[in-house]
Amino acid sequence: MSRARVLHRSLVAGVALLLVVFVLLKYRGLVPFLTLEAGRTLIAFVLAGAGLASVLVGLLIMSPRVPRRPVGQTEQIYLDRDDVIARALLVWALCESGGGIAAVGFALTGAMPPLVVSVAALLALTSYGPGYFSERVLSNPRL
Repeated sequence: MSRARVLHRSLVAGVALLLVVFVLLKYRGLVPFLTLEAGRTLIAFVLAGAGLASVLVGLLIMSPRVPRRPVGQTEQIYLDRDDVIARALLVWALCESGGGIAAVGFALTGAMPPLVVSVAALLALTSYGPGYFSERVLSNPRL
């Protein structure tokens, strides 16, 4: 198994575990952690927005910067390249941190917008895994 796959699976597991714990705490009546009503909505939307911004930067700005796989290169060799791992890891870290920020927003406030953003971040993280990047083949290596 490549280093990229191990890193990616670890990040996915971290966000998924965080979400599961916070949702279970919500159903046990322990979330929201903030007991004050004043400012709870603002905190929910600020943390949801910060999480969404992180995910969007990862997907829209950093993801296109991951090098495409040359035609003759195997998936294993491509995923073991340091330049590919470094740039893909940046995309994954931005998605993972966005999901974590939003999950904390859900835990603090119990509001749905941060939960939705956190689930979207988890879906983005799983969709933009090593397989996604290795399937993007450079059709003309001279470009």
